[in-house]
Amino acid sequence: MAAGSTIDRRDSPQVSVVMPAYNAARFIRFAIRSALAQTLRDLELLVVDDGSSDATVAIVEEEAALDPRVVLLRMEVNSGSGAARNRGFTIARGRWIALLDSDDLMAPDRLERLIDLGERLKTDMVADNLVRFASPHGALIPHLAEDRDFTLDAARYLRQNLFYEKSHHHGLLQPVIRTEALRRSGQVYNEQLRMMSDDELHVRLLLEGLRMHVHPRPTYFYRLHGGGISQGLPRRRHVADILEASRRVLAHYRSHPVADLLARRCRAFERGVDYLDFIAALKQRDGRTAFRLARARPSILPLLRTPLGNVLSRFGSATQVPGRADLRAGLEEAMRLAGEAAPASALTTGVSKGRT
Repeated sequence: MAAGSTIDRRDSPQVSVVMPAYNAARFIRFAIRSALAQTLRDLELLVVDDGSSDATVAIVEEEAALDPRVVLLRMEVNSGSGAARNRGFTIARGRWIALLDSDDLMAPDRLERLIDLGERLKTDMVADNLVRFASPHGALIPHLAEDRDFTLDAARYLRQNLFYEKSHHHGLLQPVIRTEALRRSGQVYNEQLRMMSDDELHVRLLLEGLRMHVHPRPTYFYRLHGGGISQGLPRRRHVADILEASRRVLAHYRSHPVADLLARRCRAFERGVDYLDFIAALKQRDGRTAFRLARARPSILPLLRTPLGNVLSRFGSATQVPGRADLRAGLEEAMRLAGEAAPASALTTGVSKGRT
């Protein structure tokens, strides 16, 4: 363990913030400072470097030298965000665990409000809405349209997350999780997945009886930028991996009351794999294979009306709302506390990053 590990471990903090990082030098200082600027001061920030080759480690060490709440953990080899998060889960001492990606930001009172809500409701997972942004001056996109609190159990989650269809897709949400409940469930991230690992973990936690309370206030700021895995079509092997993981979940929970919804989830991913094979056949001008796939699964044809980059990488039906002053003010405050300048040219292309 590197700089920052001198934090007093005799008393458990209220929350452990787990931040996986890989070649994150461009934004990680802002993400770290966003966590440290929380009104809930009783926290530790576990930054898990996943084999970065840029200045990520040096930046984290600089921040850890300034604030002992920052703890740097280093993976020996690049193993993916799921493995990095699992490492953080193992080390976490907090009564709650929160996730923050190394390029995202949080409103300063986010953790205090969510954990207070979780304690009052005696629930195990609490999430808020998130806002997608490329620049503080551009369109701000709240992910969920709901304006009232609601609770997700396994059945509601699976019914409302219908892939390749208009869907809420709660898999993008970043809940705080009661550490005791997480460890009691025995569930961790599937380290084989390179996409949708958050969603897959949410499903298993809910199947184990945890519930997720969702508060509609948007206080997590999800940065859009180029270079993520979700540009263009997803890779076939990534969709095949989530299909295989879903089949294993179905086999394990075959007697669960929501087994039919798990089977429906598998069929959706089967459709996705067939769609990607169909597109590949068209690109290779292999009409025979394309015709065979279309005949065997005609439900893939409506997907042709969807922009290719949106087939799996963009979920839900979020509406751009550039005029919402509260969203803009919240983002600008989060950026100010993180020490991030906010000129329109400072950031990004507006392409969704590869959230897993």
